[in-house]
Amino acid sequence: MSKFKLELLGRLQRGLAVEGETDKIIVEAFLNAGEKVGHWVDWRSLVSIQALEGSNNILKALKQDSRIWGLIDRDWRTDQEVQALQNDHSRLLILPRKTIENYAIAPDELNAMLPSAKKIPKLSERLETHLDRWIRHGALSQTLHERHAHDFCRGDEGYPKALLNLPNIDEPAIVAQVQTWYAQLEPTSMLGFYRETLNQFSANPQQHYTHHIDGKLFFKEVTLKILNEAFAQKKEAAWVEDLFTGLSRCPQDIIPILARVVTA
Repeated sequence: MSKFKLELLGRLQRGLAVEGETDKIIVEAFLNAGEKVGHWVDWRSLVSIQALEGSNNILKALKQDSRIWGLIDRDWRTDQEVQALQNDHSRLLILPRKTIENYAIAPDELNAMLPSAKKIPKLSERLETHLDRWIRHGALSQTLHERHAHDFCRGDEGYPKALLNLPNIDEPAIVAQVQTWYAQLEPTSMLGFYRETLNQFSANPQQHYTHHIDGKLFFKEVTLKILNEAFAQKKEAAWVEDLFTGLSRCPQDIIPILARVVTA
């Protein structure tokens, strides 16, 4: 679904657009858990959650109606990018972790989602054997994002359109544009930025599972395999359902974010 269905909103409800079905399952589980301990009351009568297809559709949905709120992954956005987005969209909420799946990869949080009879022995050790590789992956992801690598070949300002769209092609213009691209990809500079980012990540181990790892990929490539080795083989969607259904605790870092929608 790419557009928020306003007709599904009750008279007193506000809408919450999320990026996909996984986000919807997890956010509903958080809201249920928060209600159990009194963070809010009867949230379903106040909020209708709909899964759209990605963050761009959420930003469009915010323009549809003043009753719609949006919740997106932080991904590798910088603090400045987060602030700029929220300045432009007052009802946009951004997860405090990289992705929604980052709530299902930390050993203590993951084990807490499993029934007491199904705890995985040495889960922390098994997950942590993968940490170094995934922290390096995270540092590289942050580096490439901040150097606008994802936009390098996109649109009229990317390669090669920025050159081909010049009305009057001359050699100085060609050189200037190519130098801009070269500066963006220059390996020594990029490697220095990557090392600095990796050092920052390594100095803050308490944030490894929340801020330094791509939770979406880590859950698929690491967590899912551990779960399937310990228990019956299931697909990712089935494990998300199993882990978050009946959740007893809403993570502290998302409580104030969800409270804004419920109490708006």
